[in-house]
Amino acid sequence: MPLHVAAMPEQHHIHAAFSGWFDRDGDEPAVVSHDSVMKPYTLSPPSVQEHSVGVEVTTLTDEAEARLWTMAAATSSIRLGSERIRVGQPQRTLTATWGGLRAATPAREWTVEFLTPTAFRSGKNPHLLPTAGLILRSAQLAWNRYSPGPPIPLDRAILDAVMPVDLELTTGTIQIGARIQRGCLGWVTYRCADRVVSAHVAPLFGLLPYSGVGSHRIKGLGQVVVSASEPAAASRQAAAQ
Repeated sequence: MPLHVAAMPEQHHIHAAFSGWFDRDGDEPAVVSHDSVMKPYTLSPPSVQEHSVGVEVTTLTDEAEARLWTMAAATSSIRLGSERIRVGQPQRTLTATWGGLRAATPAREWTVEFLTPTAFRSGKNPHLLPTAGLILRSAQLAWNRYSPGPPIPLDRAILDAVMPVDLELTTGTIQIGARIQRGCLGWVTYRCADRVVSAHVAPLFGLLPYSGVGSHRIKGLGQVVVSASEPAAASRQAAAQ
């Protein structure tokens, strides 16, 4: 969503403006309850691309997708804090179908790059280490909730077959109102040597750029990109020894 602003907006103003397009408060028509823990959309922090400021919005259901385009067509400006700014029309940058994700070619490795701070909940405390289990269960929740196809189960044997083999992580922060949220930034490469398990988890890795990862995905956290590949020959030989 292009934003015509002179200065970078604050993330909590972005959340307040755009979540109202989707969230229902009381009897208002929308796609999801304001109090719902899971939402069929995510909101990125504002960023600059090709000299323009904008926000990335992902949708996971046809209803949320339709709502985005309906609201965008009917909205010429939004309020960000004390200012009202003009918004442009959405520009589609990435798309996938549930069937396409389900039919994805299995890989042996997936590199997940954390573009914004990413954290998980462990009781009342944030958990910052993106283990394979946390990553895949995050995608599984979205898949089983919103996909029209059969659910994807995950058990301990499946999760144990997917392991981190390379990483470069640091801790980053994002300000949400008066609160500073910490999370991990960087990338992790996960490997699975079992082709049956690889085929099982491939749709979940493919879903991550759309569903986001971890907590507060409608407040800018947990935005990721994923690349799939086969490991280098030397790595395959080492794994076989």
